[in-house]
Amino acid sequence: MVRIPLDLSKHCIQTETKRVYNRLLSTCLKPGTSPDPMMEQQLELLQQALETWDFAALRAAYPELAGGREANVVLAADGNGVLRIFLNGHPLPV
Repeated sequence: MVRIPLDLSKHCIQTETKRVYNRLLSTCLKPGTSPDPMMEQQLELLQQALETWDFAALRAAYPELAGGREANVVLAADGNGVLRIFLNGHPLPV
């Protein structure tokens, strides 16, 4: 299972997802960097989240995802590629 922890202490889930995506993409595109299958899977997962989730609805339904709070938030995909958000260890319906 691919897992990506998100730090929402300063940003909402949408902003942090974009930041992590851009950081990973920059790392992948650096000259001399060899392909990393795990990083590529993480990029695909983040891109899927950015393209498909209704972040406004997620923030409204789960205030912890709006940022500025202590919460353990992880994006994950199971073996079938189903994208999930885990909030404090509990899966959220998305």
